[in-house]
Amino acid sequence: RYTNQLLRFNKTWDKHALNGIVAYEFNDFNEKIIDIYGTGFLPGFEVLDVVAKPERTKGSINEWATQSYLANANYAYDNRYLAQASFRRDGASNFGTDVKYGNFFSISGAWNIHNESWFNVDKINNLKLRAAYGSVGNKPTSLYPQYDLYAITSQSGYNGTPGALISQIGNPNLQWENTYTAGVGVDAGFFNNRLRLTADYYNKTTDNVLFQVPVTGLIGVTSIWRNVGEMQNRGYELTIGGDIIKKGDWLWSMDLNLGHNKNKLTDLYKTLQNGELVSKPIIAGDNSGIAGSAQRLLEIGAPVDTYYMIEWAGVNPDNGKPMWYKDDLDAEGNVIGQSKTEKYADGTYRKMGKAAADLFGGFGTFVAYKDFDLTANFGFSIGGQKYNYARQELDADGAYVDRNQMKLQDGWSRWEKPGDVATHPVARYNNANNGNKASSRYLESNDFLRLR
Repeated sequence: RYTNQLLRFNKTWDKHALNGIVAYEFNDFNEKIIDIYGTGFLPGFEVLDVVAKPERTKGSINEWATQSYLANANYAYDNRYLAQASFRRDGASNFGTDVKYGNFFSISGAWNIHNESWFNVDKINNLKLRAAYGSVGNKPTSLYPQYDLYAITSQSGYNGTPGALISQIGNPNLQWENTYTAGVGVDAGFFNNRLRLTADYYNKTTDNVLFQVPVTGLIGVTSIWRNVGEMQNRGYELTIGGDIIKKGDWLWSMDLNLGHNKNKLTDLYKTLQNGELVSKPIIAGDNSGIAGSAQRLLEIGAPVDTYYMIEWAGVNPDNGKPMWYKDDLDAEGNVIGQSKTEKYADGTYRKMGKAAADLFGGFGTFVAYKDFDLTANFGFSIGGQKYNYARQELDADGAYVDRNQMKLQDGWSRWEKPGDVATHPVARYNNANNGNKASSRYLESNDFLRLR
């Protein structure tokens, strides 16, 4: 269900204009699932009463609700000076009783310089300066992270007697994640808007970052929701567009947009260690739901999407076995060098790049003649990395006997005899050399140029 009530106002006088809204929103969701399965249907019947063998009976209920109070006001003076302010109070059912609500706001202003009486530049027909500051909230993806939960399933019972097993440790003090954004920008139009420019710079700080922190699985629970720390995002966005040909029935325009974002974790929750409160890095999976997935590292000063894994060292030319890098330590545990090992378990985990791109954006062109037009838009990304799970299964040197293996790409080679300098280890049926285990072997560049 969704319902809202709005109260609008709009007032103009002299060179002033003021409008806004006051509103209330409520949204809730209830889902009941029944999953029943049986075999041995009689022809012509579609009801479960006639099955020869009931196989499965399952069901679930999911519920959530959100509630919001909000207000927004916009003011303009002579279309030269613009201001905006908003406030909202949001509540969500997946927070504890004392922390269900979060308060968020925004303020912004703009100056249309081109509307000033003293501005007289013929080649600039639009020039606006903008500034804004505000906050937004984020809630956990789980529906009930504040509660201790028990699972009652066929696996939790014993000898036909139903039972319950703990499935989640709740956190009743879990709070809204808050992101505060400060930004400035400029919009400009030149030569009767045939050349257009928009530039923005922003600085985002996020506190109470929500994260499922891994915990020991001895009691059957492997993670717990926590507010783990703070992070920062800084970056810029630039858009340039123009009409190259604009004459008669012809129009040819091009646009380019660029973006750059730098992310880092600035604080982590502290735990007691040797009598002192310290922030320890968090090592977690990437929420892909795939067995043997790559790990991520949350560490102060590093991007939050940093890969953390063993570094691939190639193939041993003597025997075709996979190799990984490991740190060499002295008697006191200090790193004194690096060497290669054929034992995956001896490899050293290290930071191996990040998923986010250094530069991203797109460009496009539009050509029109009378009632005909042609559009082409491209997107690109430079600098990021991705972990290729498909290759981990299909380029596994024969480790999986129940699926096909991919054909080696151009420039790749398979080890066949001693002395071969190859990119891929020896292939064996049901290969147990661990060459397909998670490592930087499957970490690839995420650079791309795509026609959308």
